[in-house]
Amino acid sequence: MKEKIIHQLKIEENKIKKIIKAIDSNKCIDDVLVHISDAKKTLLTIRCMILQEYLLKVAKQNNFPKRQVLKYYKLTN
Repeated sequence: MKEKIIHQLKIEENKIKKIIKAIDSNKCIDDVLVHISDAKKTLLTIRCMILQEYLLKVAKQNNFPKRQVLKYYKLTN
């Protein structure tokens, strides 16, 4: 999971660099806002991946049923 998260973050890093270039070169504001919105969605997905991984780790350490933890995780997202 860690590798997948890092891979996603590197993709987002490139997208953010493109947003910066677009702003620097005075590109159409509509395009910039769409790219920012897309980046935000992906970052929220990455946040959920990190949270899920953490919850499963804590569940394992405390002998909580993995299934139950995932059930509550899904209810909150």
